[in-house]
Amino acid sequence: YKRMPIAELLDLSMNQTLARTVLTGVTTLFALAALSIWGGEVIQSFTIAMIFGILAGTYSSIFVAGPLLILFKLRPGAL
Repeated sequence: YKRMPIAELLDLSMNQTLARTVLTGVTTLFALAALSIWGGEVIQSFTIAMIFGILAGTYSSIFVAGPLLILFKLRPGAL
């Protein structure tokens, strides 16, 4: 992998982890939706904030982290 171009390596990595990332986000959203619907008034506000956090985190893992690596031209072990 050290000789692969960074864009190709990133594409391969994203293809390997995309399903896991999406499934983790969706299952967490199911649990938070249940807490939001059947939880008390205090827990409901917390779960709404958590839902937005999970959505933002999943989005950034898929669509933001990769392009930032290409932008900064980072390779594993470059730090």
